[in-house]
Amino acid sequence: VMKYSRPFFKRYFSTIVQGMKNKKKLREKYKRKLASSGMTKHLSPEDFFAFKLFLIIGFPILFIMIRQFLEETWPMSILPALSAVGFFYPDIWIKGKIDKRSEAMIQNMPFIVDMLALSVEAGLDFMAAMQKVIEKAPPSPLVDEFEILIKETKVGSSRAEGLRQLSWRCNTLPISSFCATLIAADAVGASIGPILKTLASELRAKRSSEAEKKGATAATKILFPMMMFIMPAVFIII
Repeated sequence: VMKYSRPFFKRYFSTIVQGMKNKKKLREKYKRKLASSGMTKHLSPEDFFAFKLFLIIGFPILFIMIRQFLEETWPMSILPALSAVGFFYPDIWIKGKIDKRSEAMIQNMPFIVDMLALSVEAGLDFMAAMQKVIEKAPPSPLVDEFEILIKETKVGSSRAEGLRQLSWRCNTLPISSFCATLIAADAVGASIGPILKTLASELRAKRSSEAEKKGATAATKILFPMMMFIMPAVFIII
């Protein structure tokens, strides 16, 4: 939806949002969501709100076009409901992207932290180790975040500030804990190699525990659909 509607809302609605008095509040409201979803390169907070405004009329227009094309007699009374759905659809969409991206980062985190630990123990400093991870690790959202961190430090941010911004953007507990631990170790001058190895082991154990938990609940989730199919068959046989 965003791909095909983007030229329209950026041209006609983004300019309206740019002139709104509460533009600063909108920026504060959506800036972190866009950062967490990895959409900062594609959408500004003003563009995102313009997308929401566009869909207030976009969904009803699409409904009318489909209705005319199919020559259906669907009631026009649902247009206000479609406008409401259009306004809230981008929030649902961005939440889905945030959840998917966070899950991908957490899945890749043990391997990436292991690579960091090995690179540091091989004699590289932390930033050089992170650069090595960017070069060698498979593409993932966490690798993308490391690239942003490297760029921020190159333009003058401290390592601690870069890690704080990484934590803010990702907004997930494991990464926030990872960043907080490294910031604390950096503050006291501790060696981060053993800390990274310990973190990797803890993350791997936690991921295994989560997988076991999901496996244990899967049987219960499958039981009810099976009962819905099995019980009618039993009654038919009887």
